[in-house]
Amino acid sequence: MVSPEAIPTDEYIVATEQACKFLSEEESHQLRAKVAGLLHSAKLPQSNLSKGERQALGNLAKNKDITILPADKGKATVIMDTEDYELKVKEMLDNKRTYEVLKSNPTPKYKRSSSENSPG
Repeated sequence: MVSPEAIPTDEYIVATEQACKFLSEEESHQLRAKVAGLLHSAKLPQSNLSKGERQALGNLAKNKDITILPADKGKATVIMDTEDYELKVKEMLDNKRTYEVLKSNPTPKYKRSSSENSPG
């Protein structure tokens, strides 16, 4: 797996808010504070790609006929035909028993809630 170029802060915040739904108010406050502290002090890992490998990956990423993503399991990278990938995603999202359409994006609300409840 390729080391990240940025910490996925939004993903951590949304996941934390989802977890807080199942916790008491006090536990939610403690979890938010802990996650906020960890995100504040988080540092990116050193790159595990050489300059040439990163350049090759960048060139592959420019090819719109392929999609590059981490594998569901294991520490691998998958390269798929973009049309096939988009078809599989659409099939998954069309499953109404698993997913529901939201009226709006809840991320800004979760980010505000997390920043209001974080120490500092």
